[in-house]
Amino acid sequence: MACSKGAHTEDTSTKPPLDSGIEALRVFDFNRSYELFQHMYATSSHEDKDWPLITYNYGISAWLRTPTTAEDVTLAINLLSSVTAQYPDSIYSAAALLDLGRIAEVSDFRGDPTDVTQARIYYERVRTEFPNSEMSTRASLFLAQTYAQTLEQDKINKAISILEACILQETNEKWIGVLALYLGELYNSYLNQPDDAVDPLMLAFKSGLPRPSSADSHLWTIGMLAEKAGRDSVALEAYQRIINDYPRTVFRSVSQERIRKIQMKQPDA
Repeated sequence: MACSKGAHTEDTSTKPPLDSGIEALRVFDFNRSYELFQHMYATSSHEDKDWPLITYNYGISAWLRTPTTAEDVTLAINLLSSVTAQYPDSIYSAAALLDLGRIAEVSDFRGDPTDVTQARIYYERVRTEFPNSEMSTRASLFLAQTYAQTLEQDKINKAISILEACILQETNEKWIGVLALYLGELYNSYLNQPDDAVDPLMLAFKSGLPRPSSADSHLWTIGMLAEKAGRDSVALEAYQRIINDYPRTVFRSVSQERIRKIQMKQPDA
């Protein structure tokens, strides 16, 4: 995330300040974006059409610039909170609530206390105030994570319920791969319930993985879990997809061997 001041090479001297600030954020030059948005914020008012954008980006720059200080984090909280108060229906308000949740959840500097309870309040606000939106889905993922990371079974089950509900929402179609992959991981790695992980992991593959380059490894995991669950037909499908779609993968030869062993168990083999 770190980007030294002046690390961007593009000449922004002729760009409007707003464009230059956004460009600095895009290349993670948070110290430069802080300077630009600080000036824009000082010369704008709540009535300006760009005020929510300026204020939100000023808050993000204050939060992420280095070195992180308590004063900057407090400034970020105040700026982001003002966006949610002044423009509660704006997409910047939804984004600000998400970021306020992350600020509460994560320690930003030495001695900075965390407040997971407050973070959950922010995430729930996004889910309530911006339902059926991408921001709501992001909030659901963050919220589920706060429960899963406790490693307590009842809270992991709560995280699973949140993810399962998201998967069922029609508006989350493009997020199903991410949601299902995390759901399968919770079942397999957190609850040690590999049988329950098979269907979500296969759903993640069919819906589109967050990292397509790892699809061969993902299919291998599905195959192995399906075999352990006694679901040989699913395992065969996973192994065959590896062979057909990823002929150069290191998992090709072992998939062929697994298929042979499964077929040997079948009565008609």
